[in-house]
Amino acid sequence: MKIKKALSMVMLSASLLSFVGCGNGQDSNSVVQNNNNSMTENQNSEKIQQLEIKDSGWTVVDDEWLYYYVDLYNPNDNSSIEYPSFRITAKDASGTILGTDDQTCSIIYPKQDFVYGSQAFRVDGIPDTVEFSALPVEDYNVKKSSTDKYKPLEAVNTAVRSDKIVGEIKNDNNDTFDDAVVVMLLKDGSENIVGIDNTYVEKVAANSTTPFDMDIPEDVNYASFEIYVNQW
Repeated sequence: MKIKKALSMVMLSASLLSFVGCGNGQDSNSVVQNNNNSMTENQNSEKIQQLEIKDSGWTVVDDEWLYYYVDLYNPNDNSSIEYPSFRITAKDASGTILGTDDQTCSIIYPKQDFVYGSQAFRVDGIPDTVEFSALPVEDYNVKKSSTDKYKPLEAVNTAVRSDKIVGEIKNDNNDTFDDAVVVMLLKDGSENIVGIDNTYVEKVAANSTTPFDMDIPEDVNYASFEIYVNQW
């Protein structure tokens, strides 16, 4: 089942057990395409910088399903970007496309990151490269945020419980959010990505914590995990 989602960054590593499907998530095979000098001008004549991809990675599970994560960054000082989008494209050694897809997230506040991870699509071979590119920000994506005081959501009190990872979403904002997305990255002892998954949590209470849990995939050998949370 294909799930699409989003989030704010919290990194937590813990020494653990073992699991992994077939896959190859070397960062050297992950290609990022940024237009760092590209700008657009909104209706208020403010120069808007394009989104940047700070990090990315991928793995193939069961020899056929491509999973990935991407860290999108909003470099603007006073503008949030609503419905930020990026493109993922897998290629074989000859440069032939194995699959491609576009993903849209929720919102990235000024000077903040949004880490998103998901199943992408089926591939009929292990990709030689996987390319990630941020799609252009249009005028309708830009939201003036000089008065916004959004505090990134955090994952706290995380722990491994048998076949799942549990924790709480800490929301220090005065607003309750309808949904949040939690992204889990599993890494081996060499920091290679061996597992990626996400889940949605509803009714993330203001100035409080909200519990979550995520199943650890079967047959994946991992040594550490990272959890990222974002408003959805």
